[in-house]
Amino acid sequence: MSAVLTAEQALKLVGEMFVYHMPFNRALGLELERYEKAFAQLAFNNQPMMVGNWAQSILHGGVIASTL
Repeated sequence: MSAVLTAEQALKLVGEMFVYHMPFNRALGLELERYEKAFAQLAFNNQPMMVGNWAQSILHGGVIASTL
């Protein structure tokens, strides 16, 4: 295997590191659906532990910020 990554390989590696190797992002269950040079699309299943406002069932701000 070559030690030098192509731009496409590096882009894929960065996306995978962000989603699958960061413990908090793994705890959220983030899934990388699409990742390009200037665009990323993440998804996750809403879980009760993610709610910050139980009265209105709104996601916690930390969850929202983590997905931005």
